[in-house]
Amino acid sequence: MKNNNYNRNPEGHNQWILRSNEEIQKIIDKHPTWTKKDFRGEGKLNPNKKNALLSRKETERSVLKFYKTGKRSNIRKIFKHSTPNSVSEFKCGKINLYTLRNRASTKQIRDNMSKSEKIFYDKKKILCKGDADDYFKMIILFENQILFDLETSWTYPLIFPKWIIFGSKGIIYENK
Repeated sequence: MKNNNYNRNPEGHNQWILRSNEEIQKIIDKHPTWTKKDFRGEGKLNPNKKNALLSRKETERSVLKFYKTGKRSNIRKIFKHSTPNSVSEFKCGKINLYTLRNRASTKQIRDNMSKSEKIFYDKKKILCKGDADDYFKMIILFENQILFDLETSWTYPLIFPKWIIFGSKGIIYENK
């Protein structure tokens, strides 16, 4: 009589045993600077797949807490391109790393611009919906950090003063 059992390993030798979430979390806790790719042997800190500590399926479990997620950021480079004010706000906890990174990126772009590029960058002509010629807005940031904001329109239905000047000491406007 022929055996129709197609299980080639009926005794279960050399079978992979699933690790519990607690066991995997202990492994993650030992390497707080690693990303999911590092645990799979695909990252910068652990580039050899033979040294992988976790499988792809294990890193995809939603209950696990990885300390490093997303793109690695070089904090020295971010601090180098940040203003001292932004760095102190970050250290005090007023802003997060995402905001600091965005500010540093903007400052780095502006630092690499020539004077004429900065002037062109800071002058902006913004048109309202419909691109009507009745509205014009221009913003200029001068070298001494004074901001000039000019806005003209014939389309405002409300009555506003013809001109308003905002300054650090107060406001001046036409009152008729």
